[in-house]
Amino acid sequence: MAANIKPQTRLNIYLDGNKECFYCGRKVKWEEFTIDHVVPRSKGGKSIRNNYVCCCTDCNSIKGDMPIEQFNKYINNLHIVMRNDPKWRLFLKHFDVKAKRKTNFLEKYNNRKKDG
Repeated sequence: MAANIKPQTRLNIYLDGNKECFYCGRKVKWEEFTIDHVVPRSKGGKSIRNNYVCCCTDCNSIKGDMPIEQFNKYINNLHIVMRNDPKWRLFLKHFDVKAKRKTNFLEKYNNRKKDG
């Protein structure tokens, strides 16, 4: 958990992320956004600015301390399972718009690493 982040840094993370969850792309209200360590602290990630992203509570909860590559595989596998199960199709109708973005967060993260 990123509890000791200065208010200005928190605001910058929110604005730099375009007020969207880094993983699913959903717009996140200020009161509801969380900050995720892309590389979890439990896996050697540091509490530094370029390891923080704006995140919705759902994605942050699901990701937990998974490394980003593992989370990417998990999300992709989840979509495959859900698409093949008729009872999940209605749920995916809402979620599918964001599904394409989910598979792009790994690319987005790699581009961030190159930039800074």
